[in-house]
Amino acid sequence: MKNLKRILFTGMVIILAIWACRKDVVMNQSNTSNEPSSLTINMVDNPGDYLGLNMEIVSVEAFLEGQGWVMLNDDLQMVDVARLTNGKTATIAFKNELQAGNYTQVRIVFGLEHQLTFLADVGDNSGLRFVQQTNIEISGSREIVIQINTQVNATTGAEVLLDFDIAKSIIKDVNGYVVKPIITWIKDSRTAIAGDINGAISAAVLLKTEGDSISAYTDAEGRFFIHGVAAGVYDLVIYPARKTILEASKAPIEIKGIIVAQGEVKYLGEIKL
Repeated sequence: MKNLKRILFTGMVIILAIWACRKDVVMNQSNTSNEPSSLTINMVDNPGDYLGLNMEIVSVEAFLEGQGWVMLNDDLQMVDVARLTNGKTATIAFKNELQAGNYTQVRIVFGLEHQLTFLADVGDNSGLRFVQQTNIEISGSREIVIQINTQVNATTGAEVLLDFDIAKSIIKDVNGYVVKPIITWIKDSRTAIAGDINGAISAAVLLKTEGDSISAYTDAEGRFFIHGVAAGVYDLVIYPARKTILEASKAPIEIKGIIVAQGEVKYLGEIKL
């Protein structure tokens, strides 16, 4: 199951970086850059079972084919990846006046300070849970390289949308939790599926097609937004969440035959459970 997560970079973030060497990344609903010779990197996320995942980023670079690495942002920043849901993105790097050409890789270097927030069981069989936060270390290299294929020219800017998969990145072992960032490039950032679940309940949403599936969670208002969906026909399954682990599971709701066109945000309207 693939969980989508993304981070966006805009010029405003670079301005803020001048005033503070460390900051929380600004989150945005709309993410485009039309500045000539510019490159924008975007990232989004699905929180899964985790309430928060704060990742410290040291630098972001892009690789220009035939030339080498180009620094996009080397200001220390903290990103709560788990908050990047339902169409929200956060800006982590932006660079204008770039040399024209084909950019084939993005390199993200993470720092040493990361925190995971999650719901933990009380442990007395009551079904009650409490919010717990713990420091978390990266397993393996702190340098992540993502393959892309993005053309920058003298007349228009380019955007790169990245998928940070929290569910696959968080690993629990005998000593607690570690994070091994799983980040991929989302080729089509303009095609998506969105909807509102009646009653503003918390629910998991599973989008299925032949050979693949994408999951998301609703926000506090019952809304969901799934980026990076390829054109095709999908089935949508909604799994209402239980308020406690002792509450009986509710039957899932399935909507079949959803047709998504290239470049379209398919809005399903209000869905009644």
